Amino acid sequence: MPSAPPRTLPRGPHQLAREVVLASQRGRMIEAMAEAVADKGYAATTVADVVARAGVSRRTFYEHFSDREDCFLAAYDAGVDLLLGHLQAEAEAGARLDWAERTRRGIRAYLEVMAAEPAFARTFLIE
Repeated sequence: MPSAPPRTLPRGPHQLAREVVLASQRGRMIEAMAEAVADKGYAATTVADVVARAGVSRRTFYEHFSDREDCFLAAYDAGVDLLLGHLQAEAEAGARLDWAERTRRGIRAYLEVMAAEPAFARTFLIE
């Protein structure tokens, strides 16, 4: 499994590959969007909120996303991918169990992801 891009990047000249920088910026903006929507709701969340939380410029935001909705949909997709990854892993691990135990494990995995990622949970369940 590839390592995640760094949450923060060093200031000034560095030896990081452009792909690492772009992935870090995009990941921070997606996380910032989920957090802002969880705090304020989608209607009240602005691009300024996202860039402030992510520590990037407006220019960087628009290099990655066409608008606020595009970023929101990317955050939603990231959350769905995270959730489905956990559910798939649980389904594979419990493939030989009876349906009731598989169901319990699936529900537990779902709730664990929602508890571990409250911003994504609020964004998915409310917005």
